[in-house]
Amino acid sequence: MYTGGVKFANDVKIIDSNFTNNYAKYSASAVEATMIEIVNSTFSKNIGEYGTIDANGDLKVTGSHFMNNNCTYYGTLYVVGNCIVENTTFTANYAKNGAAIYLNYGKNLILRVESSEFSDCSSKNGGGAIYCKSRDAYLNNVSIINCSSALGGGINQDSGSLT
Repeated sequence: MYTGGVKFANDVKIIDSNFTNNYAKYSASAVEATMIEIVNSTFSKNIGEYGTIDANGDLKVTGSHFMNNNCTYYGTLYVVGNCIVENTTFTANYAKNGAAIYLNYGKNLILRVESSEFSDCSSKNGGGAIYCKSRDAYLNNVSIINCSSALGGGINQDSGSLT
């Protein structure tokens, strides 16, 4: 199977939804799209090589929960565009890089996380909670609890600023 839920869609909006026990061998386990907005939704026990959510553009997540997702290479949220996360929890997620959020290269792109919690997330290489490549990151009222990794148990940032 190439993706578990939604594949190659544009401008996807997910509201009050549940994605549980999805599997994808060569893709994201739940959603792969260009522009994604997720509101009040739960993603749990999904397994995918490239995240639970693969946003090839901007991603906005509000009031959602990500629990016990296992991603072979990149985080539960794998994002190439801007990423905004508000009032969201990430619990016991795993990936080789950036267990909860993995942000790929991008000039003038940002990560903004507000009023959110990361707990018991782990990655093998870098970013127990967040792995941020070449972009600025803004965190406000964020808790990172008991997350672990070889580099940056909470956050691994290659370059850019962290505020």
